[in-house]
Amino acid sequence: MYPKKYTNVGKHEFLNTDVSTAAIILFIPKDGYHDMPESYPEGYIPTLKAHAETAVETLYIEAEDVGTKWGKNFIAPTVRHLHEIDIFLKKNAGNPVLAVCDAGVSRSGFVTFYLSVKNDKLEGVHYSLESAGDDPHFIRGSKYGKFFHTNPALTKYLLDSNLLTYSERKKLNRIMLRDDKPYK
Repeated sequence: MYPKKYTNVGKHEFLNTDVSTAAIILFIPKDGYHDMPESYPEGYIPTLKAHAETAVETLYIEAEDVGTKWGKNFIAPTVRHLHEIDIFLKKNAGNPVLAVCDAGVSRSGFVTFYLSVKNDKLEGVHYSLESAGDDPHFIRGSKYGKFFHTNPALTKYLLDSNLLTYSERKKLNRIMLRDDKPYK
């Protein structure tokens, strides 16, 4: 029902990867410096979109890497984005998925985390409440696969959603109870 092959990468790695057999989730914000190639060549939106067009299919998510309590000056991920990601992943269950954001850790890492939950691959996953704002994060060190530190907004929406099965929620609750202190 969900893809079995997936990873999270930064934009530089994405631009240097053959994506012709992959389904791409590309996080792109709506801010000015991403429109100026001299300021941030790897983040130049037209270049990213041109490369993404070579993929099997692409989902664009226009959201910055922020939490739920950062204020109105940011474009935070939404509950709608979470559901778009879920639908896209189910639709592309037979394709490898490449989730892409600036650093390849938080927004794209959330996608890897979500698929790790769905595929019962939670070894090395820890839970943390960020001290500023109590936004939830799940973290996995690179010892256990691709490193991630999940986006707090998407993580909160997932925990509050009906997208998790009873068994998945129970496993995440065990991790959360085990890691009642911030992960270091």
